[in-house]
Amino acid sequence: MVECPLRIINRTRLLQMLLASILVVTGSALSSTAKEAKQLPEGLRYIFGILGFVFFLGGWGLVAYRFYQTIPEKAIYFMSAIVMIAVSSLTIRFSSLNPWPFYILYSIGWGVFGWVISQNIQGSDRWLGPSASLLAVASMVGMMPWQRANCVVDGMGLPLYTSAWALVSIVHAYPTVDGIKQSGPDCLEFIGKKVPEIEPYINELDCVIKSGCFDKVSKLEPEETTEYISKVVEAIACAGEKCTTFKTISKEVECVVKNCLPNILKQKPDTAMKWMTILMQEYPKCKKTCNIPNIF
Repeated sequence: MVECPLRIINRTRLLQMLLASILVVTGSALSSTAKEAKQLPEGLRYIFGILGFVFFLGGWGLVAYRFYQTIPEKAIYFMSAIVMIAVSSLTIRFSSLNPWPFYILYSIGWGVFGWVISQNIQGSDRWLGPSASLLAVASMVGMMPWQRANCVVDGMGLPLYTSAWALVSIVHAYPTVDGIKQSGPDCLEFIGKKVPEIEPYINELDCVIKSGCFDKVSKLEPEETTEYISKVVEAIACAGEKCTTFKTISKEVECVVKNCLPNILKQKPDTAMKWMTILMQEYPKCKKTCNIPNIF
């Protein structure tokens, strides 16, 4: 049975980051318990402290590894941010130093981390990463210290921190160009079986995905400008040179880009659902203009 591992939200990457999130959140909780629960036996607090340290660093290590797999070009930024977050967190929990300089370092680290991991996302969803940063900082710099000072057991600190990690997991699950390349053959075969009209074009589309011609375009914000349209046309020409069989349909594709894409971009689609809805609305006119096959 053919399956397509690529989703609007990549399930595999979502589960991988959820695992990392569970490790970090659990490590934070165990470390806090080891430091604050003085009524527990000393040996148990020691065990909680060691486990918290291992879980926390292991979780952040997995976070770094997973984002390195998806956005390696930004590794220097998010790796630096992770180091800032980890060092400041551990210092606050395990040392007697004044915590406020490290709260500032923690906030800066999360700010950089949240901003960097969202830069490959288009539209309003790009704010998911910074939103995670705000939640994490509000939790660890605002709510958690206040709860400890006022002996509040079930406050908003942990829910805010957990919500931050839920957003990070969603950000990590967004498809990237590399993910599309890796999943391309299986996904195209899956789509071909669901939509028989495009099955003859599967090999051409597979070649186009692997050619790299659309890599730069895919990282741009779609916009209704001559410059953006021309870059898409250049990518089509590039694919036509690298994929000989693609030449047979490159003119139709170019026609779609020049005559149909501007109308789609005018409506400013910023989510996958909006793209699909607008495509289905514009398809009848585009089909007539460019003589493309009936796929809807």
